[in-house]
Amino acid sequence: MSALFDALLPTHAKLANHLHKPARKKSEMYQLRKSILEAIWIERLRQKDLLRQGKIEFDCASPTTDPLRKLAVVTEEHGEVAKEILEANNYTKAESRKRLKAELTQLVAVGIAWLESLEDENAS
Repeated sequence: MSALFDALLPTHAKLANHLHKPARKKSEMYQLRKSILEAIWIERLRQKDLLRQGKIEFDCASPTTDPLRKLAVVTEEHGEVAKEILEANNYTKAESRKRLKAELTQLVAVGIAWLESLEDENAS
């Protein structure tokens, strides 16, 4: 999957040109962390699969989903992040970080889904 993911990622040069602020030195370029982006991508695929299986009623990526429903999902995910922070002492440091990363990944994936819906609205 990494080869496919690499093909889909913009290069650092494209990113720098997109931002209209080309980096002076290679070391000044923002380094996208492939592992984080892969985790978010996998979470988006998981969300789409849950929708296909009928385990969730709607997808935040749909332009027809009410923004208030999307806000409720984002708020719920934000609450899960807060819960993991508050309960961090109940787990080892490694387990706590793992749980927090999972919740942050879900939060970001939901945000990306919402952004996808806005892109779809612009296309129509």
